[in-house]
Amino acid sequence: MEQTLTLDGQDNQSVAFMNAPRVQNAVWSAEKDTLTISSKIVFMIEDKQTEFRSGEIWTLQKRGRKLVIIRTADGFMGRGPTVTKLVYNRY
Repeated sequence: MEQTLTLDGQDNQSVAFMNAPRVQNAVWSAEKDTLTISSKIVFMIEDKQTEFRSGEIWTLQKRGRKLVIIRTADGFMGRGPTVTKLVYNRY
């Protein structure tokens, strides 16, 4: 699945898995070293509308030699919220 996001804070609408509508927006920090992406997906489960929210913060550090991605997501199906940190170093 390929996604295209504008990086100006505008909402981008698309379809996620199970044909659920998704709204995402992405915006750069003033320093242009951090990209923040927010997502909301609305599912219909047993005729009940359920929202799933997530976010990602992508930060370039050490003059672009290190990329840190922090992902947060709501709990789903009774599970608690999650936070994941990914670190990529360029040697």
